[in-house]
Amino acid sequence: MPLNLLIIEPNALIRRTLHDFYGEGSDFSIIGKLHDASTIEKRTLGVVPDILIFDAQDNFDNDVETLKTTFGGFLIPILFFSNKSETLLSKIANRLGSLDWDVIQKPSIKIVQNTTLLIPSITKKLRDLNLSAKMRIEALSKQKSTKVSHGKDITHIKEAEKYRYASTKKQVASNPNKRIIPNNKIVAIGTSTGGTTALLNIFSSLPPDFPGIVAVIHMPVDFTGSFAARLDSLCEISVKEAKDGDLILPGQALLARGDRHLEVSNISGSFAVRVAGNHPVNGHCPSVDVLFSSVAQVIGQKAVGVILTGMGKDGASGLGKIKLAGGWTIAQNKSSSVVFGMPKAAIDEGHASSVYSLDDIPNELVKNLQGLG
Repeated sequence: MPLNLLIIEPNALIRRTLHDFYGEGSDFSIIGKLHDASTIEKRTLGVVPDILIFDAQDNFDNDVETLKTTFGGFLIPILFFSNKSETLLSKIANRLGSLDWDVIQKPSIKIVQNTTLLIPSITKKLRDLNLSAKMRIEALSKQKSTKVSHGKDITHIKEAEKYRYASTKKQVASNPNKRIIPNNKIVAIGTSTGGTTALLNIFSSLPPDFPGIVAVIHMPVDFTGSFAARLDSLCEISVKEAKDGDLILPGQALLARGDRHLEVSNISGSFAVRVAGNHPVNGHCPSVDVLFSSVAQVIGQKAVGVILTGMGKDGASGLGKIKLAGGWTIAQNKSSSVVFGMPKAAIDEGHASSVYSLDDIPNELVKNLQGLG
């Protein structure tokens, strides 16, 4: 499978040279080539890169903050193609939470020719960084039992690795011995722009026996499987791309594939998912409204609907159906949303029972579904 490569490079000639080479082979898939990070969500459609080639502009604060907002917590390796000092680049990598990074000095003369000559070195460093990052993520995956939700001490973990714990404010750990008793609750989540980091924030804050989750994110089909796998490696719950007939089980999140609607069904008293048609609803397939409407009909008052950051109004109507069926409905607030479109539509139409910040949503879910406080 090719590595998803994102190029952020202010120099148009270098940007084109890198794109021309890495866009033709089978080892890399370029998900975006950008002058700066300002249009990253629009240009990458929320796809999480496996690796980043990056040179920040002199005023790099905006680039760094945008990258943190879009991909924070995913431990993306970075190859800096830059003439900036290694001390400065180290600070940028630290702010981005990247534990695997390296530098290649950018040519200042005969730019196209010398960049081309550097391609073998760039390629080797990209592969080395990707291997290092994969080994780190696999190691983190094996250490899931050390998460805050188990009340363990994580002071030994590097600052960048704490990202996925910080948002919980350790409230989830307030009663580590009280576990969730499965009660046929199902949590349905819908999101779009900004949803990659939002889902990581929520999923990584949940204990391993949390009630079953079904989720839709607006993302191309080529990337939903790898995105689910990335979440799975970083979270205590299991995350996978949904397949027709998968049971909805505690401790597992099923993510809709990027070209089919996701619905739920009741099979002999057990809840399962159905991979449905591909006709756009609200301009989207998969559609959050399709999922939420199905959840309202099948799960009813035991449903919890959560609508997160995203453009447009997909999911607002379906959230209203969950509320009408007696379920609990949650919308992300404006200040923590990358795009306050989908949550705003749900709130304006009176379909949200509760409105929380992104940081507070997992805390409230765990607290209420555990019966705490």
